Amino acid sequence: MEDLKKELKKRCLKTTGKKEELVSHLLVGIENNMPVGNAVNVTKHNSLLNGLDPTAYWDILHHNPTPIPEPTNIDCNLLSPTEMDGSNSTNPKYGFSETFD
Repeated sequence: MEDLKKELKKRCLKTTGKKEELVSHLLVGIENNMPVGNAVNVTKHNSLLNGLDPTAYWDILHHNPTPIPEPTNIDCNLLSPTEMDGSNSTNPKYGFSETFD
């Protein structure tokens, strides 16, 4: 059973459950040519991060002070999703200057 779980872990497959289920998961992984990793380097991800890198962080973006000019539509019936109410007022659109590594 220990070797079975090791092979599942190498393929990042579920390692809990009944032996028959685990064997089935491994066979499906082998049939689908799932890549095999080094079981030593496999780390469990924090479920709260949903796959994000643990060093990831949120950064608040600040828009430029001047709105971007409205584009001219050839067809006046085309409206952006935020202006579907048909009113003549348009929401200002702003650009952002932030860059990311």
